[in-house]
This record gives sequence, structure tokens and C-alpha cells, in this order.
Amino acid sequence: MPAIDQSGMRRLNTAATLRVLTDASGTLTSADLVAQTRLSRRTIELIVGDLIAQGWVDEADSPAPTTAGRPKKYYRLVADRATVLSVGINPPLVRAVVADLRGREIARAEGPSGTVADTLDSALRLASEALAQANVDPDHLHALVVGLGGTFSPDGVVLTSPVDPEWVGVDVREPFARRFDVPVVVENDTNLSALAARAEGPARGEQTFALLMPGIRVSAGVVINGELHRGFQGAAGELVRLPDLRDANHRGLLAQISSPDERERVDARAHLRRAIDGDPAVREDARAFFDAVARVVAVLGWVIAPPVIVLVGGFEGLEDGTLALLRDALSTMDAPDIDIRVAALTPDFPVRGGIQLALDIAGATIFDPRR
Repeated sequence: MPAIDQSGMRRLNTAATLRVLTDASGTLTSADLVAQTRLSRRTIELIVGDLIAQGWVDEADSPAPTTAGRPKKYYRLVADRATVLSVGINPPLVRAVVADLRGREIARAEGPSGTVADTLDSALRLASEALAQANVDPDHLHALVVGLGGTFSPDGVVLTSPVDPEWVGVDVREPFARRFDVPVVVENDTNLSALAARAEGPARGEQTFALLMPGIRVSAGVVINGELHRGFQGAAGELVRLPDLRDANHRGLLAQISSPDERERVDARAHLRRAIDGDPAVREDARAFFDAVARVVAVLGWVIAPPVIVLVGGFEGLEDGTLALLRDALSTMDAPDIDIRVAALTPDFPVRGGIQLALDIAGATIFDPRR
């Protein structure tokens, strides 16, 4: 019988214990850790001692008054022992957010976009500013995600851009990888919005769904069995490339409902409110827009067949009326019966999704028993 690799087993048990502490909403006792890891009390005591020495865990006060007898020890994760960085390039703003191992925002920096070169320079500067504001050890940064519109090669070169053709051919990943010595991933911003919707938004907990952002860009983020579906060259969901859908969605003020410019979203929302209220002056505009959206929903429904489709845009306070207009358009089509949800899309969705993706990347190392 081959000898047991005691060192490997210790790393495996340490990774499992650290994962339990990370997933916990509060403090845990040794007994809690024993129950959840199924390790012996002595093993847990040794592992927790190591994690405290390494700065991953500290002792916490008792959440309730202690009674007679030996007091229990409570432990909690030092969440900012590992941090991630999410950078969102979503003109007219660039955002950089530092988050801890639980996804809690620690610091952020924002600034305007400009030309491609200026925007990249701004994104790098803001990323450094956010890390400085976070006041955490640079060695504790574990992953960085950059989100923007378009499709990208595996090494982060822009293949297509719905925002500005000047981005095509730009290596977005390289300057970040040169400045920050961590894994860097460049991802489509709608895909990142889908991850945010699953983690903390209208698709919370869903394993398979599609997030659809109608309007000028017409894009979708698809999650299948908990994983992003990117497709060939990352083009899955880039429906803006289909001329008939693009042209249909470009018509009228409602096309600005998912614009990154807040002023345009406000104007589109006012237009949508009039349509919901039955204003005949905007009826045809609304019908054309929602017919186009319904066609996309039907295509997604039949081709991907997700149980849930989330429609996102500047729909704050108008979710129910928007859903009614969409269902009316769908009633004339042979579309599958799908749970359709309408939600507001905040400018923070892509950067929040970037945090989720960065945490997944970091976790592959932090919770790897081979580390």
C-alpha cells in the first residue's frame, strides 16, 4: 500500500477549512468547523493555528455572553487577507473597485473615459488609486478582471467593439498584467452583468438563465449550469452583430433604455412611461421596440431554452408595465413559456460581476490544496 502523503493531506484539509470560514456569514467555533469539515478537533486546532499565524483567520469575541465553564473560542475569516480588483470600462465612466474575499467593496475610484489610449491610461491609474485607497498589502491582490463591450481573444485583444471601432486590435490585458502581478482576465461587460445578476440581482441563485440588454447594443449574457457560455471567440450573446435585430432596436428613443449615459436612460424611461400609460403618440414606437425585443426573447427561448430570461435596462419603477408590453408582443409569436423578469440595470452591474469572476479566479488558487 502506498504511503499517505501527509503534507498533501494537510494542504487539502487546510483548504477545506478556509473555504468553510469564507462561506460563513459570521464567526465559527471549533465545534462548527469540526462538524462542517468532518475533521478531528485536534486537526482543526492545528489548522486554525496555522491560519492565524498566516493572517487568514483571527479570534473573535463571543457573539453572546458566556456561561460557566470553559469559554468557547470563536474564529472569523480576515476577509481582506485576499483581495480582487474589478475594472469597468463603460463610457462615459471608468470604474475600479477593490473587494475582499467575500465580495465586499473596500475601495473604489472613478473617472471619465476619452480616447482609447486615454481610457486605458485612466483605467490603469484608477486601478492603482483604488488599491491605494484600500490600504491593503499589494501582495494580497489575487486577481484582476477588466470588463468592456465587445469580443476578445483568449489573451485579451479586442476582436470586435460595439462602442468604438478604434478598440479593435487593442491588447487590453497586457498593460494590466505588466503593472499588476496577478492573473488578468478581459471579459464582455454584459457577461459580467449576468454574473452580478446571479450573485446579487434578479437571477440570484439561478444555475441557467439569459440576461438580455435591449437597445442600441442588443447583447445577452448566458449562464449555463453556473458557468458563463462564451461561445466561439467569446461572441455568444453579441446579438448586435445581427443587422436586422440591430436596426430594429436602433429605432426610436426607447433604444437608449440601456445606454451607459444616465441622461439618455432618463429620457428613454420617460418615453417608456408614456407608452405604458397608453399615450397614442408613442404607441408605434413602443410596439416596434418590443416586437424586436420579443423576437430576441423567442430566439433565446428556442435556441438556448433557459428557464429564466432577465430583461435589464433603465426600467426603474416601470418593471411591471414593461413586462406587460413585452408579453403583449410575445403573444403574437410562437415563443416558449419562460419565466421573464424585468429589472433595472445599474452602471455598477459589470464591475460587480467582475468582482464575482475575479473571486472565482482567486479561489482556484486560494482554495487549491496544492498551494
